[in-house]
Amino acid sequence: ACCGNGYLSRKMAKTAKKVLGVDLTESLIESAKQQDNPGNIEFSIGTIEGLLFAENMFDTVLCNMALMDIERLEAVIKELSRVLKTDGILVASIIHPCFENPPNTYSLFDENNQRIGRVVRQYFKTGLIVDEKQPIENGEPYQHYHYTISDYLNAFSKASLFLEETSEPNGSAIFKQLNRDDGGMNSDTPTFIIFKLRKV
Repeated sequence: ACCGNGYLSRKMAKTAKKVLGVDLTESLIESAKQQDNPGNIEFSIGTIEGLLFAENMFDTVLCNMALMDIERLEAVIKELSRVLKTDGILVASIIHPCFENPPNTYSLFDENNQRIGRVVRQYFKTGLIVDEKQPIENGEPYQHYHYTISDYLNAFSKASLFLEETSEPNGSAIFKQLNRDDGGMNSDTPTFIIFKLRKV
């Protein structure tokens, strides 16, 4: 769900019987289709607010780095749960809402330009957040929807999704795996949070 250019779909296809990737952005789906894809992947344009799949269809749903871009959080999580089989797994990753919510969070640096902490403010103010200091490719300001961790957990619970495991990985370790050195900048606070949930 929100498969982007299909990078994780291709990784899943190494062990899955079949992978269906859905994304709202036509250019990303076109990019995904043009990759060297195995025969057990299909990509289509669609919205995760209204997935064109039957109920109880999937063993696993992956929603990577998308829920913080969703206005109707509870409705989307309910839809992800709808297409899961009972006992199926949802894995959802997001930017960590406690520490990575610009402009309401920002880093503090010492005189040597070393990051020494993170300022967190207005954590309980949820909804659309616009950051004029971070323009994106088309010149529009960066925006996302901020929710508290309890908002996510309560939405999962309402959708009959039981939390099996959660992870708050060290950002520097992730960047190192991607062969990108961040100088330890993200080692003090988690950049992401990942939920593994089972439909009950």
